[in-house]
Amino acid sequence: MANKKTLIMVGQKVIPFLVQIAKKLAIFSLLVVGVVIFFAVFLSFWAGWQFARGAHLKPAALYHDLKWGWQHPDRNQYHSFLLLGLDQRPDNPTLLTDTILLVTVNTKTGKSLLFSLPRDLWLEDQRTKINALYYYGRRRDPQHPFGLLKTTVERLTGQKIDQVALLTMANVRDLIDFLGGIDIYVERSFRDSHFPRDDGSHGVRTVSFQKGWHHFSGQRALEYMRSRKSSNPQEGNDLARERRQQEVLLALEKTIIKARPWWQIPYFLGQMYNFVQKNILIRPRVTLATIAQWRWLRRAIKQQPLRQELLWQGDAAILETGIDPYYGSWILQPRRGDYGLIKQFFQTQLRHLQ
Repeated sequence: MANKKTLIMVGQKVIPFLVQIAKKLAIFSLLVVGVVIFFAVFLSFWAGWQFARGAHLKPAALYHDLKWGWQHPDRNQYHSFLLLGLDQRPDNPTLLTDTILLVTVNTKTGKSLLFSLPRDLWLEDQRTKINALYYYGRRRDPQHPFGLLKTTVERLTGQKIDQVALLTMANVRDLIDFLGGIDIYVERSFRDSHFPRDDGSHGVRTVSFQKGWHHFSGQRALEYMRSRKSSNPQEGNDLARERRQQEVLLALEKTIIKARPWWQIPYFLGQMYNFVQKNILIRPRVTLATIAQWRWLRRAIKQQPLRQELLWQGDAAILETGIDPYYGSWILQPRRGDYGLIKQFFQTQLRHLQ
């Protein structure tokens, strides 16, 4: 009986004590959660303010766009960007797109494909090379200058294109300089003694590159990606130039996403957004709402893309050389005139993104 009374007395003392401890732990937990939520909200608004400051946007518009985009995610299996490059110079204000690069991302896996189309690809139904389609499309419909080239690439590859971006060489140079340069590994040394001067003289000069890692300025990167007349047979052709264009694009991506102090990232991204909006023509226009729809973007930029081009040399060649019947210029055309080979090759590469 005494033991029972003792237990009751102990219980009367211990239980209130435990209740007090539980209350204090609950209050402490709530305080911790409250502090975490406060700092999360604070950092969110601070990051948004920094981004808006770098992008020259009003914070209210930024949050409105992000909210709308997050509520309407991109649910397509693939998202494709057609990147076009104009090799314009003071002595050659051309509208020929010497760079035609189709970037396709599997939105489920984040894997991507960089697919280059050669500028000299002959289109029999258009009676011209593919690099002239932007010029003809712009002349036909100035309000939709990409239409002709976009529909042609879609037909050749069987892939729907979501965005088209047009860059001049000056855009690429300025972007690289804005980022402080890019790091490129030159696979083999080469020399080009017929590189065009950009001073309006129509002359040429010599550029050379040594094997190994290099930190390129914007101008040096342009020389690397534009060179195509080297005496080195592995570097003096359009296939090599397409490969180097892809290397510059990948180096740009790595430079943009490289590690930075966390407090610098929001403002930097805002500056990047502002640069693209002001300097690069993209249709349909890409806004913050658009980017917020791309929930796959973070996975995509963390993975090494697959790189492919249409071969015109060797047993695996899809294309063959020729002379067009109308102007007598050097061209590349599908073997046996079968344009379905291009679509078949592209769709085969696309399956690697699964």
